[in-house]
Amino acid sequence: MNNFFSKGLNKFNISSYSPLIIFSPEYNELRKKIKSDVNSLLFQDNLDYFEKIEETAHKYLLSDTNLTIDEIELLVEKDLFFNHKADSFVFSELVDRCNRVASQIIYALHVNDISFSDNSKILDVGAGSGLITKIVKDNIGIDNGLLTDVVDYRYDEVIKDSSLKFQFFNYPFEKIETDEKFDLLIITNTLHHCDDPFKVFKTALRYMNTGGVIAVVESCVSIKEKTLKINKKDSSLSYKMPFQNVYDTDTVLNDFTKTYLQFSKNEMMIYGSFFDWLYNRVFLNENVNVPYNFGAPEAWDSFFENCGLKKIKTFMLGFDQPTALEFHTLHLFKK
Repeated sequence: MNNFFSKGLNKFNISSYSPLIIFSPEYNELRKKIKSDVNSLLFQDNLDYFEKIEETAHKYLLSDTNLTIDEIELLVEKDLFFNHKADSFVFSELVDRCNRVASQIIYALHVNDISFSDNSKILDVGAGSGLITKIVKDNIGIDNGLLTDVVDYRYDEVIKDSSLKFQFFNYPFEKIETDEKFDLLIITNTLHHCDDPFKVFKTALRYMNTGGVIAVVESCVSIKEKTLKINKKDSSLSYKMPFQNVYDTDTVLNDFTKTYLQFSKNEMMIYGSFFDWLYNRVFLNENVNVPYNFGAPEAWDSFFENCGLKKIKTFMLGFDQPTALEFHTLHLFKK
């Protein structure tokens, strides 16, 4: 059964599976947990939505066809998107999500005494709406910047901001069409959507000034309790991070995190994949790339350090974004 749902190994050499694997008998308990979280955190006003997902998945999984799992996923996505209009929910939450992430980056810069001059420049790779970088820019004293993405998703208020230019950044992801150098690089919830996240990051890094700061928000798996139980000083900083959902106090993990830590690495991967798929492919667009390139927080840090960067701090954000229930981290580095 697992072979049918298998997606192979991701870039961190972690086994990856179709999110629809939760509808196989082997994952009954994990499915119950996901259903509970969907109903309590996402669809308080539409508690039958998970049943619609399950019903639609079974319609194709149990059909007498030779469809591949990728083909089945696409059919499920199209049915859910067009028939149940789940997109109306997520679009109403997008601005809130951008405000959350922006406030976290601003906080991380502030508590580490990182400031910028008026002529500093900001680069956002995978900018999406562009709202995160606009909020950050307007709050930390940077005058202008460059947004990049494979599609121009910018909101009108971002398009109207003449201090933020836009460039397409497309395959083979070896060059950004600019001669500028930047002082702050922001990459939020982007790298795990790249087929080769390491290549994309190294390309972006070439456009950074020496001494520039890099802020990366990523989805992680293989979370270990010892990773979260850090010293009191650092834990206090994480506890005060806006919207973090890991700690009840500066040293005590909350119940949601404790339950999650009981998952195996494989279960964490499937849990994260399901919500990544649901948010991006069902809510947004079936063309969003979802290779599930999740890694452990330590693996991301190790990669950044191997790029010659100096670690400032890694913040554990946890399940801070209700519309995207993945364990998030914020990695702050200096070139």
